[in-house]
Amino acid sequence: MADSRPAGFSGVPLDILASVCAHLDFETRCETVPLVCKHWRRLTQGPSAIWRSVTLEPPIAASPRRICHGSALQWVTDRAPSIWELRLRLFDYLESHDFGPGDFAHVFQVLSKTLRSLHVLKCGHVLNPEGFAAMSVLTRLETLSIRNWEQGDCRIEASELGWITSLQSLSSVTLEMELDGFPEALVALTNLEEINLRKCRHVSVPSSVSDLRRLKSLAMLECGMQHLPTSVCGLPSLEVLNMGMNELGRQQGRSLPDELSSLSKLKELSFCCCEYDAVPPVISLMTSLQVLWLCGNRMTGCSSNFLPSSLVELQLLRELHLSCCGLSTLPLTICSLTHLVELNLAGNRLSSLPASLGFLTALQVLDLHRNSFLVVPPVLACMVGLRKLNLLQNNIIYDRNSLALANLPKLEEMQLPKCGDHWSWSRGGWSTQSFRYFAELICKLSICTRVGGVGWGCGWKGPAKTMGMEVMMRGRHKGDALVRHEMCKSDI
Repeated sequence: MADSRPAGFSGVPLDILASVCAHLDFETRCETVPLVCKHWRRLTQGPSAIWRSVTLEPPIAASPRRICHGSALQWVTDRAPSIWELRLRLFDYLESHDFGPGDFAHVFQVLSKTLRSLHVLKCGHVLNPEGFAAMSVLTRLETLSIRNWEQGDCRIEASELGWITSLQSLSSVTLEMELDGFPEALVALTNLEEINLRKCRHVSVPSSVSDLRRLKSLAMLECGMQHLPTSVCGLPSLEVLNMGMNELGRQQGRSLPDELSSLSKLKELSFCCCEYDAVPPVISLMTSLQVLWLCGNRMTGCSSNFLPSSLVELQLLRELHLSCCGLSTLPLTICSLTHLVELNLAGNRLSSLPASLGFLTALQVLDLHRNSFLVVPPVLACMVGLRKLNLLQNNIIYDRNSLALANLPKLEEMQLPKCGDHWSWSRGGWSTQSFRYFAELICKLSICTRVGGVGWGCGWKGPAKTMGMEVMMRGRHKGDALVRHEMCKSDI
């Protein structure tokens, strides 16, 4: 009986093939797919699922086989019924302005019935206020993102964004541009679930923002704010609040409003780089918190005063991020947060960990890179729930106690400082004994599936080569594959 099955992709229906090819990057879809065969070429010559996402940027316009300026409008028009997502990038760097604001307005017009997501990156010199206003025809738009927008000679004031009120289907808005205040037109978008603002100077959030009953995520970064507007505390559905890189803690005695504790659905809170020297007490009252970001707040005085003891009331807290806070000792309050799953202490000045840290039996991810540890902290051997451990960029000298890391039963990924990390030869470098314990630790990692950051010395020739060969011969476990691979690339 003859086999009637089609050979290769020639018998695959075009709609299925288009859905598969839609996962390729835009350049491949434009250049490579049409050259495969006539069957695939037909797929790219009109509306199909392969063009669900389209990117227009100067490199594409410059290549002879890609979209050129002269045919870009016609190219988009021919495929408009299938385009759901459009990305405009880097048009500030075009030497030729053949594709000007009027052309963008035409693109928005032909996509008005289908476009759901629009992302604009560095197109400030081409998209003038009239060009932005042309977006008002995109009535089905659900996601609008304008990032790294350099205004140049064209300056957009917050009051000039009134056209955005016609986009009633919007659920997510990102504006990374130097506005003179909070765009009050956003308050009219009752379906909004996410607002991301950045570099909006002198922001004063209107009280009417509480009308956004569906808003779940609010981010206001680098807005020069010196106090948290109380109007933010009136958002009933808010789950994520990010106020990073503001000046909330600059004024002495300035604290967060007590009304912040009324956000009963808030799960994630971020006050990174806000110049706080201690955690505001009101955070301890936010019992629904699951993720807390306090990175980059430089602690002054005693480390134990950085975190209030009342923080133990946050029984749902799963992630605590305290990187780059200038901590020299670990606040003991952390050891009472027994429900923590992830703890980030990177970029501090820690040289030891208290034994009480072992009480965190639920902890799975611990980041200790860029600290001042000279030995592997002994308490790590007691943390049997650890799955990921990062000790990179520490001046660790390995000893017999370091071998206990190999006995952690659930460890999946561990990053160890390579030979010579932040350890100068004037201070002795690595001893042969330290390297021997290091190699023995690597060989005992029978549970680990990945060991990263492992190196074999910087100009170390004698013992390193001998011990390196020993590790290579003794490596029998999954985790040792990467060790052998890294060693082969090293100069030993």
